[in-house]
Amino acid sequence: MPGQLRLPIPCSGTAGGSPTVTRPIETQIPPPGDRERCREFHDRHGREAYTLFAADGAARGQPMHLMHKYWARKDWYAVRACIEHYTRPGDIVLDPFCGSGVTVAEALITERRALGIDLNPMATFITEMVTTPVSERALRRAFAEVERAVKDKIIDTYRLDGACSRCGTDGSLIAWHTIRGSRPPSDYVVEPLCLTCHATSDERRISASEAQRLTALEKRLGQIAAAEELWWPAEARLEYPNARRYRQKRRIERFEQHFTRRNLLNCARLLNAIRAVRQRDARRALLYCFTSHLACVSAMNGKHVSGSGWMMNRFYVPPDFYDESVWERFRRTYEKLCRANAQTAALIGERKATVVCASATDLHMIASGSVDYVFTDPPYGDSIDYYELTDFWRAWLGLEMDHADEIIINASQGKDVGAFGEMLTRAAGEIYRVLKPGAWCSVAFQNKDAAVWSAFNTAFARPGFELMRVVPQPPSAKSFTMTWTEGSPKTHVLVHLRKPTGQGGRRPRPALPPTLADLVGESLRHLQDNGAHSPSLASVYDEVVSRWLTATYGTDGAAPSLGGGSFTLKDVKRTLEELLGDGGRQ
Repeated sequence: MPGQLRLPIPCSGTAGGSPTVTRPIETQIPPPGDRERCREFHDRHGREAYTLFAADGAARGQPMHLMHKYWARKDWYAVRACIEHYTRPGDIVLDPFCGSGVTVAEALITERRALGIDLNPMATFITEMVTTPVSERALRRAFAEVERAVKDKIIDTYRLDGACSRCGTDGSLIAWHTIRGSRPPSDYVVEPLCLTCHATSDERRISASEAQRLTALEKRLGQIAAAEELWWPAEARLEYPNARRYRQKRRIERFEQHFTRRNLLNCARLLNAIRAVRQRDARRALLYCFTSHLACVSAMNGKHVSGSGWMMNRFYVPPDFYDESVWERFRRTYEKLCRANAQTAALIGERKATVVCASATDLHMIASGSVDYVFTDPPYGDSIDYYELTDFWRAWLGLEMDHADEIIINASQGKDVGAFGEMLTRAAGEIYRVLKPGAWCSVAFQNKDAAVWSAFNTAFARPGFELMRVVPQPPSAKSFTMTWTEGSPKTHVLVHLRKPTGQGGRRPRPALPPTLADLVGESLRHLQDNGAHSPSLASVYDEVVSRWLTATYGTDGAAPSLGGGSFTLKDVKRTLEELLGDGGRQ
């Protein structure tokens, strides 16, 4: 077919079709550091599967996958175990919702041919950066070029009075953090950092002269920007083309309002210097570093929140927030980039992936029956607004995205659960088409509402996929939302599907209990019988969903009766509390 992709062959492995897999992965995939569980996994699923379990393996994959913030990123070791189990070297692995590129990277590392598709240009940009090493020499030169251009100008805007309490150097202090908010400048709190010995001092109240310099600088923002010919996304608004607003905790009109005026100025200076870098690959790597550090230097960086700067999966400026030094944060992010780049070079080297910015609902560029395996992580209904959230980065990079094909439940886009199910069904049909007969598809999914699971059910059953196994897969680390939001699922579920070969009939479905109480009780007893003496709400909910999905798969999305309606995570919690009689467990 004209316009179809010709995949590069990045390895010396022998191609020739997927291995014969007689059964799906039926157990949770353990992290590499857990030797006992890893050996048990090997014994159950074959010695060729998931061979990495050395003590130093627990860190493998982390720098490259954790360099840049992204949502619902799957643990590299779970993705790798699936790829190794369902394919062999030389096979083609596809992820049509490639996100931050974990599947694409792990496919290359295990010497498979990798194909990543995503509608979001930010996702394909991140995937390309994760899987493509840059010359270490070119990267160092590019950073030095940016450093010469803007370091001193940026640092001068954070200067503090006095000498370092540790090394005694006078004039070497900058504000590493400035705690700001609705308070007046005279009440700001600073955390001094010495540029000579790199030690930090205890937080203190900003001095009168320091507050005056900061106020004067921020009043001159427009004048400085004009003199230096700086640009930032001043007109980018938190709304769709139909003027419907993004979901957020406080009403903020434009992206620039997520930054203090000082940090807005310095981010613009930094971006201007990066865009002037002549070497293309190094420039793109530094832009990747720039977007990675953005949230940390924004007002979303809450005083008591560590990590990426995102407090939740929304745009939210807390009452007190850290105003970080732009240069110091960028420098530290650059150091992370160097570690990630070195790991990419060591594990992937010259192997290349094919990464395409396109909709999963139309994979016309891939020939029918050409893909050996799919591991993917589609949007979770209304859980994460990828278009909205990544716009924070895309606005600075000037990347445009047509949200019309985004598969999501979002009232501002006019998409309900029905629209979500219809679009996911089209994507599942394309996945089915491009897979070889007998090939496998593993889908990571989660939602707190059975109505969304019902849409998922229909989407993959309608093209003809056989449901082989549903396995809860707890993440190695819980996100802020998982930890602090009561109504949020605490784990992910891996659904293993297979494209039939045309031989044999559809697999029989187990019977579904008549009520939710029966289903919860049955799930609870199963977990207790298998060693979980005090199962958590998360494990019970996952078991309920797994049993329900298996029992109703192929019924064209019909929700379970369970007393006359669907169910949610809160319904399961309430039912579990009634069964246990002691308030249940979280």
